[in-house]
Amino acid sequence: MFRSNNINVGSIKRSDLENREFVQQTMKRNESILKHIPNSMQYWQSRKRDLFAMMQQLGKPTLFLTLGASEIHWMPLLKYVFKFQHNLDSISDITDSAIDGMTATDKAELINSDPTICCLYFDKLVDTIINGLKKVSGPFGKYRILDYVRRIEFQHRGGNKNIGYSLCPEIKSITPPVQHSEGPYWDQENNRLYYVDTFAATAFRWSYNSGTVASYNLEERNSIAIIIPIKNRENEFLVGADRYLYKLIWDTNTKHKALCQKLLIIEENKASNQYNDGKVDSKGRLWIGKF
Repeated sequence: MFRSNNINVGSIKRSDLENREFVQQTMKRNESILKHIPNSMQYWQSRKRDLFAMMQQLGKPTLFLTLGASEIHWMPLLKYVFKFQHNLDSISDITDSAIDGMTATDKAELINSDPTICCLYFDKLVDTIINGLKKVSGPFGKYRILDYVRRIEFQHRGGNKNIGYSLCPEIKSITPPVQHSEGPYWDQENNRLYYVDTFAATAFRWSYNSGTVASYNLEERNSIAIIIPIKNRENEFLVGADRYLYKLIWDTNTKHKALCQKLLIIEENKASNQYNDGKVDSKGRLWIGKF
């Protein structure tokens, strides 16, 4: 219940939260409404108090675990989404070869078509992992998990729709939307933003000075993870695509065709591996992850 206006939180509907006037008027009467809205300041303050209370009672945490979804590689999930999208009776009607024959972009579009199923599927997987870690027969044995705090984060990719209220700064889209943007790198000297559209195997350069976007597609690759300028080498970049590391010579100010030179391949005997993300440290060393 709200202290000042006696509104039952359970009576607030989604349509109320989407009504800007309703939210603003309710906030004027009592801002405690926000603690029930995920990702608001009041929501995280409430969660923070709960976490600190647990630490005071139980002591400091001994394990930090991050789990991320890799939906396009999960065959059962792809089959379930495909089943509902095409109104099929059972996933047994869908062969593995039908899914394997899809491109990475097709799989990403299939996943994006039904985020509800994907969230429920991933949630069940996380529940299974946590339940396993809580058992004496689990990987930690007698050091099994007794208490835990779980935080869920959703990453918004490729969209250009913004819904906000006066509490937030205005957010504007400065580039056209892409399917799955990753690996941002800000070139401070030239006021340029480099990023990639992972499953379209395309690198982009946005210029703050001109407001224009240039792109380069690696036609022979299925995915791209990073594009990072090479220091003191004008128009030269390191590009991580699939399992390969390339040197790209790319001058977007001329009509010369870009040149792409293959430097190395990781774990040549593991065909399903690919780069995920990477950065350069203060000593100029490239650190890049794979999965």
